[in-house]
Amino acid sequence: VLQYMLQDAAVAKSKRVIETFAKKHGPEWQRKAERTLRLNEKEESDKKMREAMADPETRKRMEEFNKMYAGLSPKERKAMDAQIANNLEQERAKKQFEEQEAKRRIRKGAEL
Repeated sequence: VLQYMLQDAAVAKSKRVIETFAKKHGPEWQRKAERTLRLNEKEESDKKMREAMADPETRKRMEEFNKMYAGLSPKERKAMDAQIANNLEQERAKKQFEEQEAKRRIRKGAEL
């Protein structure tokens, strides 16, 4: 229920709610709730968006994209959304793979 209530809430608000519940349920519950709500990912995304909006060139490109996106038909938007989601998932998987490979290399180096 909490996940449903907080799925579209701001990261700071979600963290405050989780911290309040964590006082009763404990730190392990807090870690699980933050992981379930993907707060770290949302926080990183918010940070990247703030950095992007601070850069005039990036801001201009985003505004142009938003204008183009607003002009798309619902069918084209759905296709664009699917493409963006696929690209994000590939980037996330690539990052996760690279992190795992780096850990593996460190372990192998320690074994030698």
